Amino acid sequence: MPYLGAYLAAGLVSMLVEAELTRVLYPGETGVVVLGASGAIAGLMGLFAARCWFLRVRVAHMTFAYLRATARGGVTAIPAWIALLLWTAFQAIYALIALQAPGGATAYWAHGSGLTLGFGIGAASGLLRRGLWERRLLRAERYLAEANWYAALGEYAAYREAAGERPEGLLGEARCLRLVRRDREALDAYHRVFALRASSGAWSEAAELLEEIRRVDPGALPR
Repeated sequence: MPYLGAYLAAGLVSMLVEAELTRVLYPGETGVVVLGASGAIAGLMGLFAARCWFLRVRVAHMTFAYLRATARGGVTAIPAWIALLLWTAFQAIYALIALQAPGGATAYWAHGSGLTLGFGIGAASGLLRRGLWERRLLRAERYLAEANWYAALGEYAAYREAAGERPEGLLGEARCLRLVRRDREALDAYHRVFALRASSGAWSEAAELLEEIRRVDPGALPR
């Protein structure tokens, strides 16, 4: 329901903004109504910008080599925030061009207002904060995969301080502690992960964790 509510709110507000700006900027076009869902979709993009700006997105592209009479397409992964900035810049350029040639069928002002509202909703509802937490978690996992254990340990600790004790963060921290030979602290972190999973009813994950705990200390049992 929150997702649907944000979608509908972005669609309604963006259309109202488009209608009001059309009345102010193009007095002779007040009878023209632009109705569509692009403002609502831009609102979802705003939610994505608040929650997942640090991810990489795959962008399809095509380049034309006119001199060789060839066309080559491809897919490139770029940071999401760059893709969002490029999209916003294009919308602003198109909106400025439309000022010189009113009467178009695309509601560029609705796109900008929908994106802004969606980002505002995401920030107000805590998505921006959760995104910052998840960014730390992803960085920690990347460092762990690169065998940069102390850097990973620092990111996991920062994640725990910001987001509280969560199984995914504590488990990564426990594994890092084990790798740097801090077995006692690793066991303590493993026990806390086990307690969190057991209290939430995730018994299969808790049982798998027991095997990992016993690899650290064959005689260890969760408290």
